[in-house]
Amino acid sequence: MNYRRLKATLVLVVIGMIAVMMQSGRAATAYASDLATVSAETNIADIPNAFSYQGTLRKANGDLANGTFNITLNIYDAVTGGTALHSETFNNVVVRNGNFGVVVGDAKAIPANLFDNANLYVGLTVAPDAEMLPRQRLFPVPWAMQADAAKTAVSATTAETANQLLNNTATNLILNRGSDNGAALAISSSADSYGSGITMANTTGNVTYGTYVGADGNWHFYNTGGNTELLQFRKSDNQAV
Repeated sequence: MNYRRLKATLVLVVIGMIAVMMQSGRAATAYASDLATVSAETNIADIPNAFSYQGTLRKANGDLANGTFNITLNIYDAVTGGTALHSETFNNVVVRNGNFGVVVGDAKAIPANLFDNANLYVGLTVAPDAEMLPRQRLFPVPWAMQADAAKTAVSATTAETANQLLNNTATNLILNRGSDNGAALAISSSADSYGSGITMANTTGNVTYGTYVGADGNWHFYNTGGNTELLQFRKSDNQAV
């Protein structure tokens, strides 16, 4: 039997997608399947922009297909019609007992914004036949690749657990509020002591100075460790002492 003359009625059963698991600051990529599990450990920054797609091919009579096939995988944002947002052809894909697997994005880069779309659908074509119907909807796991944007986050409203903005190799930190009258930097604390506002240090000179607004409403400036008050702006009479 010529397995290349498969009909468009072949049944595709998706049996595995990609899963990304964080393990002690590193990432393991697992390709889940009823057949086998393949895992590879890599640095988080090196997580590939690709995912595993696996399935089962059956002939029109229901028998499992065997042989090698040329398979084209298209990703759409519509269940019917539309233009493929990503298209990739895999030549000589080995199919054993109906089972096959390909790595989407391995040979052709996936567009960076592909998974910004709410709904995506996969259409498969087994040469020389037409694309099989219906298209298969992609579900959330591949969207984990969007987390790659976190490495270069350009906007954030909060950074609650961040304890360092710059390291000693970075350039200056610039706060630009723009043309409105809001504060470029706002510091708030309910504490009433040295270190509750701003501290400035020079590690070479081994010296630290601090400033804070106290519960008394006065603005205090202290030397290293807060042992000596160097300057105070008083709320009561607007005097510096």
